[in-house]
Amino acid sequence: AAGDSEGLIDYPRSIAGVEAAALFRQLEGDRFKVSLRSRGAVDVEKIARLFGGGGHHNAAGFTREANRETLVRETLEQLEDALAAASAAPAGSNDG
Repeated sequence: AAGDSEGLIDYPRSIAGVEAAALFRQLEGDRFKVSLRSRGAVDVEKIARLFGGGGHHNAAGFTREANRETLVRETLEQLEDALAAASAAPAGSNDG
């Protein structure tokens, strides 16, 4: 059931060294709900907005109709960019 997966996205952040996580849930057909979580300077809200969603600096999401492989690839590319930007940012620069 849909509610069964809601808490899953928060587990990766409890693992040492994990800075960001994405959970992809297929709703129906090619429609997916993507939940994003991060810590520190990794801004997942910017990623969610790129895909028509929103949220907060460290917790955001979006719903999109797309090919699964393409959606995962594009989302992970954006996460990689966000991780690189965060690692280049000065310590304590989390604005969220």
